[in-house]
Amino acid sequence: MTISNLTRQMAIGHLLFIALFATSAFANRIPVHTNEVEISLDYDPADGRQNDLESVWAKACKQLGKALERNSGPWGFGLFSEHDCLPWDRQLAVDANSSKSSDVWLVRLRVRKDKTTISMHWPPAGTQALGTVDINSKLALNHLTSEAFAKIIAASLLDSSPILTQISSDGSESRRRRSPEIVDDKVLNLPDPPSSLRIFRLDFDEEKKIFLPKSLGVAKISQESDGTQEWQIEKIQPAEGPVYAIAEAGRGTMTTRLQNAKENAVAHLDRKAEDDGKLNFSIAKAALQSSTAAGYIGLRYGKSLDSDPLTSQIGFYGLFVELRGAPLNGLVFYHDVSPKVKIAPVSNSPAGSAVVKSFSSSRTVFGWSFEFEPKRFIDVIDFVPKFGRSSNSSDIMVFTTANNATTERFESKSSLSLGAEIGIWFLRKNFDARLWHARDFGLSAGGSDSDSSDIFDTKYGVDVYFKGQKIPSLGRRASLSYLLLGLSEHVELKKKTSATSVNGINYDLTYLGGGVALSY
Repeated sequence: MTISNLTRQMAIGHLLFIALFATSAFANRIPVHTNEVEISLDYDPADGRQNDLESVWAKACKQLGKALERNSGPWGFGLFSEHDCLPWDRQLAVDANSSKSSDVWLVRLRVRKDKTTISMHWPPAGTQALGTVDINSKLALNHLTSEAFAKIIAASLLDSSPILTQISSDGSESRRRRSPEIVDDKVLNLPDPPSSLRIFRLDFDEEKKIFLPKSLGVAKISQESDGTQEWQIEKIQPAEGPVYAIAEAGRGTMTTRLQNAKENAVAHLDRKAEDDGKLNFSIAKAALQSSTAAGYIGLRYGKSLDSDPLTSQIGFYGLFVELRGAPLNGLVFYHDVSPKVKIAPVSNSPAGSAVVKSFSSSRTVFGWSFEFEPKRFIDVIDFVPKFGRSSNSSDIMVFTTANNATTERFESKSSLSLGAEIGIWFLRKNFDARLWHARDFGLSAGGSDSDSSDIFDTKYGVDVYFKGQKIPSLGRRASLSYLLLGLSEHVELKKKTSATSVNGINYDLTYLGGGVALSY
């Protein structure tokens, strides 16, 4: 083998080694893309703000997503081509670091009582957040529905991340940007943008979990006579794939200014919400709303569990309305009817005994609920004064001898009914339960009607509302609820005059039933 041939072979081997080394060195590199960001929410169901968070989630997510998109974010910047807001019913099932396409970034809002933390993740980079921002306010999600505030938060998030904005591969999109927007509330203005930008291409080493930027050029800001601001590209190298920019001084350059802007904006929006009376209607009222039972409008039916030939036939059906929310917060309405039931005539019975042979009743009641919150074990105590009209009719066979009976009627016709009810509520994630006790009495019309009777009614009961499917078309909080009820009732009928020795009767009933309601 000649020297020249050996040299040639060594040269070829050297080239092969370089090629293999280069292949190995770049095998784990992937280009960084920012095509889409998925935004989701992590909240604690136990803190009682689910309904309020759900009501503002869609708008807050839309504003934050828009503020993170290219050409619509802070200073006209932005990082992503599009955003996707995770549906509310999938929020708690999301893993912020789940395996996704390298084109999809994740932004996670972790909402707790007095603080919301927003973090940005890129799955190939692992579990560590690439950018974070904290909002110290109970109303953080409400504030994000403001476009101006969302841009301040987006700027803070991007400034703390490795990338401030994406531009086109030749830098043309960065040549001219709008000056900072001026909004009605000047405190919500962004601080001035970076005076110069570093333009770069970005790869990622999957094995070492590090970003590998390659500088392509610099853009300097200049103020134009018409008030706009321009970034003049001094020099940019051609590049394939996406090209990004960051403040030339580096990541986090604007942290202090953005922190001040954020804190001033939060204080301003908190005061504004309080001044407008919104604090008591939004998330700051969540603890109160969570411990207040829902309002209900529904139908119910109960059937007697007694074994007596007559009372075993008794049942009732009715309409019930319990309003919670302006303008009739606390209004209670019941209309219940027990259709007439009767038994076959009794031919004989021991002398002095009485047999109820027919029964019917109805009531229409209005009330107003006053609620108190013990905060421990019991969620709500309510007290309900009531008034209305009640009717009750019972025919009694009174046996003067074993084979001779006289029918005595006890009747309360549309009597004025007064009463009160007290209940305790236990509010849980999937159901609301209420234990209650009620006393009512109806005054007879009196006069010459010998059948006219006063009625005294005592009840103990339990109502359990199981939460069903939502009905978005009727409102954000509207849903079906399924009612399970049980009650025990003691009724007394008394009259002043009687054709027999019987001037009063009483009976006990036990019901089990159910119903369906629209809750809101």
